[in-house]
Amino acid sequence: MSWTIIVSGPFLILYGLGLYLWDKKVSWRLPNNLSKGIKHIHYSLLILTVIGILLYLIDNITYRGQWTTRFIVTGLLLSGIFVYPLNNWKDETKREKIYFKLFSYLPILTAGLSMIPFLGLVIVYSSFFRLVYPVDKVYYEDSKLLVQSNFTGVLAPPSIQIFEKKGLFETRLNKDHRSAADIDSVTIDQITDETLVILYSKQEAVDTIKIRKVE
Repeated sequence: MSWTIIVSGPFLILYGLGLYLWDKKVSWRLPNNLSKGIKHIHYSLLILTVIGILLYLIDNITYRGQWTTRFIVTGLLLSGIFVYPLNNWKDETKREKIYFKLFSYLPILTAGLSMIPFLGLVIVYSSFFRLVYPVDKVYYEDSKLLVQSNFTGVLAPPSIQIFEKKGLFETRLNKDHRSAADIDSVTIDQITDETLVILYSKQEAVDTIKIRKVE
């Protein structure tokens, strides 16, 4: 815990002070065309993020590809953080200025959260590694089906996740949590009305996941 305070404490002070001094003392800002372009990208990524959240909540649908959603979310966060100090707000609406100002405080919020004993570090580390290390291992993949182990959190083992590929999206087929600990391979068995995903550990079948037939 002490090293977290040593790192996060000075960061909170330096970032907050730097943001304040930049706003008050530095007159340079991005050209209007470039600034507007970054904001347009940000709003586009925001729309994609909202769509992604709604699709996931409705039917466990995500954007296809293990890095697609992470790229969208990372781009949204970075563009939101850097627009406020770099944009000229003289002719902009107050609502938009407040929106991006709140985004610029995100690093402060993250550093402050990391200083909360145990729980704060778990949340920050789990969120970070879900962005940079989303997939632990791909066990099986073809044009329609994907079986992989996904990073769950710093306190939990990776979980087995099965996806059906459909165009630009993937639908998760197994709703429950199955630990990927000690699982080294899988086989797929297509039967009459369902698909069996057989999990192996040291060449021995240890579990079977039943999903609807993927055609």
